[in-house]
Parts: sequence; structure tokens; C-alpha cells
Amino acid sequence: MSFTKHYLSEASEILSQIDVAAIDRVIGKLQDVGRQGGRLFILGVGGSAANASHAVNDFRKICGIEAYSPTDNVSELTARTNDEGWETVFAQWLRGSRLNARDLVMVLSVGGGDLDRNISPNLVSALQYAKEVHATVVGIVGRDGGYTARVADACVIVPTVNAQTVTPPPVPANLQVPAGNEAFLLGRGVGTQNYVCQPAATLGRVAWTLFTPQATLLNDQGEQLTSHFFSPNPFEFSPIPFANGVVRATWVDSRDTSTVWARAIGSSTVSSDAIPWVLLQAAGVQVGPTGGRTLAVTTFVQRLNTLGGLAPATGCDVPTDVGHKAFVPYTADYFFYRATTSN
Repeated sequence: MSFTKHYLSEASEILSQIDVAAIDRVIGKLQDVGRQGGRLFILGVGGSAANASHAVNDFRKICGIEAYSPTDNVSELTARTNDEGWETVFAQWLRGSRLNARDLVMVLSVGGGDLDRNISPNLVSALQYAKEVHATVVGIVGRDGGYTARVADACVIVPTVNAQTVTPPPVPANLQVPAGNEAFLLGRGVGTQNYVCQPAATLGRVAWTLFTPQATLLNDQGEQLTSHFFSPNPFEFSPIPFANGVVRATWVDSRDTSTVWARAIGSSTVSSDAIPWVLLQAAGVQVGPTGGRTLAVTTFVQRLNTLGGLAPATGCDVPTDVGHKAFVPYTADYFFYRATTSN
């Protein structure tokens, strides 16, 4: 299939999955603002900022709604960023615009904002202020909708049908995937990090040791993509007698059972309350029994946007605690990469 046909096919699939009732709810909120003489403030970052500017033109010229976007005033935007900080630039702009209960704030964003994952914190701050003054909030967002979807009075979530169209978040240098690789799958991991209390290297001491994650990776529609755990990699020799291979992080596709084993090559603690972000390199792949290759093309995996999963602070303190287990809930985004292919 050519790139053009593939693109149009994905666009058609996305449109078929959008919640029409959610679109109607957003339209209704916009109509309410127009009838009551309120103003429309449209927020966006990056490409969404350009969409916001375009939308301002259409709402003013075609719909007759008084509309504004902060990114249309570069002087004020850069001054506030320099003096007050990027995280609050939109909130302060709304405050200076005397945002009130008759007005509406519209967010255009892929991630929707998420403080825990450091995704567009400026949008989160703006929406917190909007709710504080009882302004109406609507959004057109992607992925899981983020903070916007949680607080909006009406919100359209554009579904993801191809992870290549999703932009991975910025990562520390040691977690960047080498050039020549492209993301082809994004899974939202939900599960537990499983620990066992074991003797530590220091005589008489004990410590929690991770013996496996146990997680399910989902797409943005909540459908299962893969399972995730530790298992022996049959493609790596283990010096341990009777072992079937070196134990590695493992993902098995839920449909074709293709499998990838990967070893960690980079780690970075982004939040003190969550397990680290990790870059893993494929150490072995296997096609499914019927030839399925979904994960068999994997070259690298990133574990990002982690929440929770840290070993408990207590429960493994003395030698008599050896053998105790702890199953700690966590979530994470897993980006799978393959060698770049030309169209």
C-alpha cells in the first residue's frame, strides 16, 4: 500500500471511531458562549498553537464569536515566559484577560496536559485557573486526553490507530533511541512491580529485589496489546546450570504471540515517587507460531511516563522477612521501535 493510501486509510479509521456525541457536546458549549456574549480563548502548543491561531480566525469571521489565542501575541508570550515561567504563561495570560464565568477555554493538544508526566504543564495551570473562575472548558485532544479530558465540560478524544503518529515525550540523552529507528507501537502499561525480600550483599542485611513485572499493555481504546514480564531469553546463553537463557524483560503480543526480550542499556530517575524511565535494546525476538511478526521487528523499547512501582519502604528489614513479597501497582508508557523503513 502506498503512503498516501495508508494515510487516508488511517484517517478514515480515526474518523469512524470518534465519539459523535462528544463533538455535539463541544458544539453546544460553543453555542452557549456565543448566545451569552462570552469570549473564546484557544490554547495550544507546537502545531496545536498554529491550529489555535487558525481557529481564532474562523470563530471570529465565520461564527461571530470574540476569540483569542495567547500564541498570537509573541511579545506578551515571550515576556511572560521570560519573567514568570513557561508553566504559568497561559494561566497568567488568562488572568490578564479577565477570564470569567461567561467565557470558554478550548484546549487543542495531543497529550491534554499531565503534571505527573511533565506533559504541557502550562495547559494544566491554565485549566486550573479556568475552573477556579468557573469558565467553561472544552478540549480536542489525543491519547487518553490527559488533564483536559478529566476536567473539561465537553471533550473530543481523537483515537490513536498508529503509534507512529504519536510523538514520544522528550527524554534524557541516555534514553534517546539511536537514529535509524522509528516508533511503531505504543502500549499503556498497567500492572505491578513484584518484589521479594532477599539477603543483600552485606552480611546480615536484606533488601527488596524485583523478580518480575506483571503488566498488560493497552492501546488508547483499552484493548490489550501485549503482556509484559521477565522470562529466560533462549537466544542468550546463561552460565547458570539448567537455565534456559538469561532472564530479560519480555513482551508477548496478545494476538500473534510474537515475542521480544530486551536488556536495559539506560536508566533515568525522573520522579522520586516512581520507578525510573528506561531504554532497552532487543536481545532476542521470536515470530509467533503462525508467522506473526508484530514484536519480532523490535530493536528498542522505551519505558517512559512511569507512575508508582517503587519497592516498599518497609517489610524487608530483618533476616526473618526473607521470602516476603510485595506487588506494587504502577503504570508506564512503552514505546516500541524498529529499524526505519523508507516509503
